[in-house]
Amino acid sequence: MRTIYFDNAASGGYKPDCVKQAVLQALDNPANPGRSGHQASLKAAIIVSEARDNTAEFFGTDGDIVFTHNCTAALNFAILGGIPGGHAVTTVFEHNSVLRPLEHLKRLGVIDYTISVPDSSGVLRVKDIIDNIRRNTRMIIVNHVSNVTGARAPVEEIGYYAYRYGIPFLVDAAQSAGHININMKESNINILAAAGHKGLAAPQGVGVLAVSKGVKIRPIIMGGTGSRSESPIQPDDLPEGLESGTISTPAIAGLNAGIRWIKQNFDEISKKIHELTYMMYCELKKIPEVVIYTPWGHFNGIVTFNINGLAAGEVSNILDEQFNICTRPGLHCAPLAHRFLGTLKYGAVRASLSYQNTFEEVETFIDAVKTIVKRF
Repeated sequence: MRTIYFDNAASGGYKPDCVKQAVLQALDNPANPGRSGHQASLKAAIIVSEARDNTAEFFGTDGDIVFTHNCTAALNFAILGGIPGGHAVTTVFEHNSVLRPLEHLKRLGVIDYTISVPDSSGVLRVKDIIDNIRRNTRMIIVNHVSNVTGARAPVEEIGYYAYRYGIPFLVDAAQSAGHININMKESNINILAAAGHKGLAAPQGVGVLAVSKGVKIRPIIMGGTGSRSESPIQPDDLPEGLESGTISTPAIAGLNAGIRWIKQNFDEISKKIHELTYMMYCELKKIPEVVIYTPWGHFNGIVTFNINGLAAGEVSNILDEQFNICTRPGLHCAPLAHRFLGTLKYGAVRASLSYQNTFEEVETFIDAVKTIVKRF
């Protein structure tokens, strides 16, 4: 029985051939970019430089592109190194990659923060953010697409008010990058964090921190940067200041190839993910025993649900062991979202889609859920 992979929100299952080839080619060159002057090192540096340019263009920014190990690292850099004190506004949908750094700063007495709550349908409104802004608010942090429900935040409208009030705006694009068009300039996004290995079709091991001009982020990891080695002080200019140590050239080469591939196929990718999500949502909705937590109309590749009377972990295990369908149960590292949904005790089952999935796979999944309902 062929495995059906519906856990793309955790890590994307599809890597196009161009990405695999780019990674293999980079692996053939062991040189460290920016650390030596020989031809092999320069060749690696060219790959990284090209990737920066393509990533900046893809996200609509003329600022700096910092390559991190993952989206979690990018968010930590932005929060721990970007909030000088005062107050921050965020939402119940945030991942622990946001909540834990904020709580860390709060416990140190550096900041305070406020959690914005969406409406009863589970959709965040601009008013939910604006109502929590204070005179000393130093950052607004919003998850573009919830990794729990797939709900999409109105980042363009939030960005307008963030710009109007002069507050830096950080967007977590872990679930949206590659699926939804993002233009940082047009949306007034000052800082954007993205995962390479999800919608951007890159391998694991690379994340993106895109920082607009004029935004300052202090280094939180110190070490070798390949420049100013005589100084005991970490450089604070970007990207060097946030890229201490060896970066993953093969993963970055894969990211570069993935972004090129997405740009060529973006409309088709986005349309298919929307249609697959719509189909899954509508078919699950027909099953009376199924409770869906994804808001209607938010068809962004994620459908989260429970079956009445069954724990999320049990449902996910049955789907895996008996039907060869991969899903993700539990709290999805976003406890406040589950508290809001009322699923904090048992979690929920998340089915997350990608371009490589098919409508036939969705049909098989729906049949499997119906079978589980009949058995129990």
